[in-house]
Amino acid sequence: ENIKGDVVQALLKPNVFLAKVWETKIGELQKLWSNIVTGRESQDTNSRSYFVPVCKELVKRAFHDWENRQEEALEFVSDFLDATVYVPLLVEVQKQKDDNPRSVKKIPVEAMQWAFDQQTRNGGLSTWYEAASILCRLHEGDWKKTWATYPFVELSYIAMLDASVKPSEVVYALVTYLDNVLSDNIKMRRAESANKTLKDLKKYEPWFVPVEHPAYQKLVKSTYKSLRALEVDPGWSLNTLRQRVQLLTASRAIDIGYKGTEVEEIDAAAGIVTSLKAAGRTAPRGVMWEARAISETSDSERCAPLLEAVLEHLDAQQEGMARIVEEDHRHIFNRLRGEES
Repeated sequence: ENIKGDVVQALLKPNVFLAKVWETKIGELQKLWSNIVTGRESQDTNSRSYFVPVCKELVKRAFHDWENRQEEALEFVSDFLDATVYVPLLVEVQKQKDDNPRSVKKIPVEAMQWAFDQQTRNGGLSTWYEAASILCRLHEGDWKKTWATYPFVELSYIAMLDASVKPSEVVYALVTYLDNVLSDNIKMRRAESANKTLKDLKKYEPWFVPVEHPAYQKLVKSTYKSLRALEVDPGWSLNTLRQRVQLLTASRAIDIGYKGTEVEEIDAAAGIVTSLKAAGRTAPRGVMWEARAISETSDSERCAPLLEAVLEHLDAQQEGMARIVEEDHRHIFNRLRGEES
């Protein structure tokens, strides 16, 4: 006999008592779901959502008493829960434990790794960063302490980067992710500064291990290699490099302690322009302007080779607009060289 939606909702009402009951009767919970799937209620688009609250309670119960967890229950919930809920539920339970003097204080590292793996196993760098950021809440946003406390965070980071970043995440990896790491340090510096006297401010120690990590640097170098090989649109490549150069120069301007420079980015940009010429391809107007923007952002002699590559690519005799571009670029080029235009 089919079970009506309101009855199902009552049976799956999210409370500790019902979660405790269902935890030992997963077989019955599976039968209930089968009944819904095969009956009239299968037409109800909310039928799956009925199970989400009780599944969350089952996960929280496992975190509360990991040694006595029901593996069958954890397997069952994976069909109903979105991957993004696991680490937030972990943090919620750990904070409940911290606030309860009668509870066992810490969730085992094994349970934390399970939650982290559940949330990140099918995602990329953005998924990893989100999960790690949530885990950082257990240490008031302190990435350095989180990284040192949970070795699985670094191990999953290395494994994820070694598997290569998805093409759709290249901009995130090169720009957004770097921006996030730099911003995290700014937030920590402000938080620490608010709790220190002026004489103590110099004790602040910036921490950029994620973007200085060999696995991340390897990713950056391999990405730049593909950009130079024109495997992606050159205009898009120059635009991405410009955004990264802007971040690097801005971090240097506010002196947050990051030692990264834009040398590799400028070299990659020059390599793209050179590759276009070698391939006999006309450099799109956007490439020219992006090169100029990179040069103006960095305002360094390092940009001279980039502008030189652009100038060599231009044919001012063939296109009127090219003469304007050439004159503009040559002015910047001469200024960077310390010469008069």
